[in-house]
Amino acid sequence: MTDEPIRTFLDALHSGDPERMQAVLADDVVLNSPILDDPIIGSGPATAVLGLLSSIIDDLTFGEVLTGEVHVAVHLTGTVDAHPIEAVDHLEFDPAGRVRTMTVLARPLAAVVALQNRLAPTLGAPALALVPEGAGGAGASA
Repeated sequence: MTDEPIRTFLDALHSGDPERMQAVLADDVVLNSPILDDPIIGSGPATAVLGLLSSIIDDLTFGEVLTGEVHVAVHLTGTVDAHPIEAVDHLEFDPAGRVRTMTVLARPLAAVVALQNRLAPTLGAPALALVPEGAGGAGASA
């Protein structure tokens, strides 16, 4: 894989410009997110979510990029509501150089929950909450 599609995708994501983002996504792109059970399918919905992400994550920085024949992994860091976040985007490109699938892996949990809380109202999902150890959540003993 050449660097051009990767650079074009990263520039579009960093810009936050919906038109640039949609142009680098396949029409039937599948976006797998750590905050949703079901994938986001289609360039329109995926563009909307990626646009929100670019406005929510502060100090978004792209690190190392690992490339294969059609797959790419990009290391990213940033901040969500004062929580440092680290992510890896696993991308599969189609023959035209557009993103066919994107799977996002993110940590730590506090940052992922903060991100989900910011996106939940737009996505129509209930906001998640961290339950402190011993507070009676799942896994608590009686």
